[in-house]
Amino acid sequence: MPSRFGQTRLWLFGLPLLLLGIAAAVTLTQPGPESSGPYRPKSDGELLETLPGPLGNAWLQTAADTRPKAPLDASEAASRAREELTLYQQSADPRYLGRAEAALGNFWEEPAPPEPILVLRARIRQSNHEFLPALSDLDRALALSPSDGQALLDRAGIQTVIGRYQAAETDCQALEPLAAPLYVLVCRGAISGVTGFADTAYSDLSRALASPHIEPADRCWAESLMGELSSRLGQDVRAESHFRSVLAACPDDGYARGALADVLLDLGRPAEVVRLLADQTRQDALLLRLAIAERALRAASFAAHFADLEQRFEEAHLRGSSVHRREEARFQLALRDDGERALGLALANFQVQREPADVRIALEAALVAKQPRAVGEVRAFVGASKLEDPRIQSLLARLGS
Repeated sequence: MPSRFGQTRLWLFGLPLLLLGIAAAVTLTQPGPESSGPYRPKSDGELLETLPGPLGNAWLQTAADTRPKAPLDASEAASRAREELTLYQQSADPRYLGRAEAALGNFWEEPAPPEPILVLRARIRQSNHEFLPALSDLDRALALSPSDGQALLDRAGIQTVIGRYQAAETDCQALEPLAAPLYVLVCRGAISGVTGFADTAYSDLSRALASPHIEPADRCWAESLMGELSSRLGQDVRAESHFRSVLAACPDDGYARGALADVLLDLGRPAEVVRLLADQTRQDALLLRLAIAERALRAASFAAHFADLEQRFEEAHLRGSSVHRREEARFQLALRDDGERALGLALANFQVQREPADVRIALEAALVAKQPRAVGEVRAFVGASKLEDPRIQSLLARLGS
């Protein structure tokens, strides 16, 4: 990847909107609602799971290929990892993250690999919510190549997710001479949207998207942020319109699909959520929203989806994974009515990432658990950042001073 981008199109991994933990934790078992242990296939011919196909990455087809005997060339390793990350972005299948890590081969453990490897390793780590190690890699990458626009965009995204807005703004400013204006606007707009300037960011993006010379993927990326900004401003109908426009142009955009489902749930339209997500059960975050809608409708399919989610979270615990704390907190609150457990998960999640959804689930759990004092740090963060969101402000008012 070139170090000077000019008008070159950047990869869209750095945007905070894509760091929401929407990656699937696809189970390799098929439990029924009554299952209480490992699932045992009824016959040798039963299909349990379809593994990722070759899709142009035939290099990783055997165990021998995952650990090559000869050291990989850095350029070849980067090319392979980039291909896997593209497939991960398209599918939200976390197995592609493992394949991307394998593609980096012996460079994964290198303390000082080449700069392109550092950027790719950071992207894998940020996708796994290992934000501080990812930042460390990006710091090293930018020390080697200060004009790497991709590294700046990625670092700004992570800084925004964890609430380090001044540092993120500095990176967005440094990006200005290196990338097309739309990238800079989105970089800054993501920060403005959570620091009291959502309306200004929305207006700036509206003007930018009036240009007919924007690539479809870039337009979907920017319009997703416009949907988020609309939500910050309490404009749910406008947010819905933006997310539907994104899905019309980019139907495989899992983030926009989940965001639209959230808007519909907030608007009290669960039947539309079921139609939107009925065939999206591979992704944990989308299955969670589907189950919430099904519970509201008392749908017959709710029991099986509830059991599936429960097992997925149990499997994540066995793996030692904490990537999905926000989703698990929402599962405990919305589907198990367990405010105290949801609050514990939400507060642990808040220590890692601090997006509006992380704030909201913590406040909702504290309200149900009747523990307003437990969210003192969350309250302070909202006040300091000037976060705009009518639902968050309503929750704060209900929790009292």
